[in-house]
Amino acid sequence: TRRKNGIIRWYQVRSNLFSRTKESHIITTLILDATERKNMDQELKLQAERLNLLSDVEGEHIFDYNAKSDVLLIKASKENAEEHDIIIPDFMQKEQYSYIFEEDKAFFIEFLEACMKSPKRDNLNVRMNLFESGYRWYRILGSSILGNEGYVTRMVGRITDIHEDKLKEIELEIKAEKDTLTQTYNKGATEHIITGILSDERNNHSDKLHALLVIDLDNFKAINDNLGHAYGDLVLSEAAGKMKDMFKGHDVVGRVGGDEFVIFMYDVEDVRNVYIIARKLCKLLSTKYPCVTGDIPVTSSIGIAVCQDPFPEYIDLFNQADAAMYVSKNSGKNGCTLYGDDM
Repeated sequence: TRRKNGIIRWYQVRSNLFSRTKESHIITTLILDATERKNMDQELKLQAERLNLLSDVEGEHIFDYNAKSDVLLIKASKENAEEHDIIIPDFMQKEQYSYIFEEDKAFFIEFLEACMKSPKRDNLNVRMNLFESGYRWYRILGSSILGNEGYVTRMVGRITDIHEDKLKEIELEIKAEKDTLTQTYNKGATEHIITGILSDERNNHSDKLHALLVIDLDNFKAINDNLGHAYGDLVLSEAAGKMKDMFKGHDVVGRVGGDEFVIFMYDVEDVRNVYIIARKLCKLLSTKYPCVTGDIPVTSSIGIAVCQDPFPEYIDLFNQADAAMYVSKNSGKNGCTLYGDDM
């Protein structure tokens, strides 16, 4: 039964037929308060579930969160004598989880709230600074348990250090996105990243101005034909290196074809500034390579397209910059053109 104050009391009811006549039945009933015993049984059940969950994780970090006391306990690994148990009081009252990496806090809070809402078993990869070891990648495997009160009162599980494996995984992901020769983003990654940026800007109704540059190296075929493809690869790597040195931060540099590159300039000051930077890039990429038949000049033709809210799709922005690039190419090369009605 639930009392007015919300506390649940358990009772054991035993009844026996004492006597019976044609007119009536007499039944004796014994009512015992079984609350303590019930709570003990429930606690034993919780302990059994914890042992079942944690029995195979010796050497890893065990955690136990008690929602009633709002205390989190993280046990130090038995294999590392330098570690010590971490006890965090008022755990759910913490507005800032200082030991969680800033970019991972939102994911951690979402994971925690979902587990405490209803009994479930879930996992999360997150960067944390535990045991004064600096930020490392950990996998949290937790199981939230429904208490006798009718809500989640406990969460137990293990925290596994996956730092080295996670770094290898990230390295492989980066390699999958990179062009092997130039170490710029490959075509697929370039489109994916810029599409994501434009989508975010569109959803947020951003007032920023962005620009897309399409760069095609002039006379590159003459390099391959006269000096060989190996030398051509060196020319591409050198050009890409100059672009990466010039564009950093939120800018995106990618190779989308044999001698064609894309640069997404994030949050530019104005159109005039974009054109000035494009001219500087043209000058930077202009190089002469010696050949027995005479120096081969490699320059660049650049097309520029700018965008603001409402932001276009990537393919539309690319087509604009690409069309402007061909205007530069057909106008004597070694120049840049801004996409517009006067092209």
